[in-house]
Amino acid sequence: MSIQDFQEKVEEQEPPKKKKEKKEKKQAKPKKKGKIASFYKEKIVSVIVWGFIGLLVVGCITFLLKEVEVSNQLKNLQQQVQKQNEIIETVNKNTENSGNFDVFNRSFIMKFYNTKDDQQAYQDALKKYFPVDTTIPMNDPAKSNKKVLSIQLWEKKKQDGFYQVKYLIDYQIDEEKGQELFCYNVKEKKGKYLVQSIPYKQVPAVMTNNKIAKATNLPESNEEQIDTKEKTAVNNWLKDTFFPKYVETSDKEVVKYMMKNPEVLGGVMTFKNIQEMAAYPMKGGRIDCYVIVTVTDKQLSQDYNNAYHLIIEQDDNDQFVVEKLAHDIKN
Repeated sequence: MSIQDFQEKVEEQEPPKKKKEKKEKKQAKPKKKGKIASFYKEKIVSVIVWGFIGLLVVGCITFLLKEVEVSNQLKNLQQQVQKQNEIIETVNKNTENSGNFDVFNRSFIMKFYNTKDDQQAYQDALKKYFPVDTTIPMNDPAKSNKKVLSIQLWEKKKQDGFYQVKYLIDYQIDEEKGQELFCYNVKEKKGKYLVQSIPYKQVPAVMTNNKIAKATNLPESNEEQIDTKEKTAVNNWLKDTFFPKYVETSDKEVVKYMMKNPEVLGGVMTFKNIQEMAAYPMKGGRIDCYVIVTVTDKQLSQDYNNAYHLIIEQDDNDQFVVEKLAHDIKN
């Protein structure tokens, strides 16, 4: 075989190879498209999975946040309920220890002075205020013409197991008016009260004092009062804060931050105004204060004056505090 024949033979065989290569190339293209489609599918699936995971995480976080919020609201509600219960318990306790005391005494005094009833009805009404087997005072309705105009606490002293009390009674007989002190002992136990002595009456002391003469619109004395600015501040505090709460409330908690020895009048009167006030400096920055206060009896709608002697000091926050209070203005 000559070289020429060999080349011709080779040339004849080459075209099929090219066709075969083309066929192979054509066959390779579908494989490439399959890989691309598979890649995108994996991406889409991955995005869906991660998106679902993200939504799940966001949902869990939202749920936890709401759970925490609900838990905090529930906790706050429980604290409010507990606080309300504590307030109610405190009010009840203080009402027993303060307001009820005055209510009991006023009720007893009204029954005692209600002598228009016949003897048996009068004694039956008073029995519940005294211990069993106590001899109840007698009554003569034919001679009873004393009308009680007002009742106000004059003195309250705690003794060993009981209280010594005095109430100032404003009364009227026909056209004449007068005053007397109604005095007796009261036993207290767990908010319950009993009169432990037969009441007696006294003539009240004359409610005058030289220092009151130094108050505004009255003759001056040689002793100087505190400066005008401080006196105005004391007067405003007594008028706007202390006396309204002291006179009108039955809850000692209301005045405990204003008094070293908290006490209240039980809410049977309303505070009206301050008629007179004199205030003098004392050692240690304290103030010796004398006040005439007008109050109104809620039941009788009648005004009358009350005299007070107060020792006032200032606490660390410069707030006024009553160190001592007396229901008269005696030295």
